[in-house]
Amino acid sequence: AKFNYNLRSPGKLSICPIYLIIRYQNEKLVYPTEERIPPEYWNKVNQRAKVSRSYPEAAYLNERLDFIELEAKKAFRRFMLDNQHRFPTIVYSGPN
Repeated sequence: AKFNYNLRSPGKLSICPIYLIIRYQNEKLVYPTEERIPPEYWNKVNQRAKVSRSYPEAAYLNERLDFIELEAKKAFRRFMLDNQHRFPTIVYSGPN
């Protein structure tokens, strides 16, 4: 599985929500992190906040994103171990 962070609509909003994206076997899970950042302080390559004097919250935000990613990876591994190494299946439960 591959774990990444993306901003929602970075060109449209002054402060963007950060989403954790988990991809595996042609599946994609998207989870809101409840964290937000001004797009100009986001490093797309590192998928973390740019540390600078003008954005002092960056270090804390990066620690929080590290923690969220670590917990997501642990949960994913735990699921795989508890289910004979089968990947989770995605079931759409949209409007009836």
